[in-house]
Amino acid sequence: MPLLLFDGLEINKGLYEDLTEGKFSFPIIHSIQVDPQNPPLPNILKQRTEDVDVKSEAIRYRESTGSFEYTRRVLDGLMREARALAEVHAGTGRMDRVMMILKMLEI
Repeated sequence: MPLLLFDGLEINKGLYEDLTEGKFSFPIIHSIQVDPQNPPLPNILKQRTEDVDVKSEAIRYRESTGSFEYTRRVLDGLMREARALAEVHAGTGRMDRVMMILKMLEI
């Protein structure tokens, strides 16, 4: 059951666990680097909160710094690189399985 709906994304229990667990995920690190003067995220991470309002604030902040879009671009680039490498070695059993996995990971 979704906790809330944010810009079309369901935020389920377990999603955005980086906030609950106080972990510096890739998008969080990006947000802090974009706005290093006074980022709210380190304080939110220290709370290790499950509070939906606090998580919503952190999500809005990450969105405002472009961290989700940046993460998508990086992942897209890594997927292209992985597919290109797998295609070079196509035809072997292992690479065929790798290509199947990469296909399943496409967003």
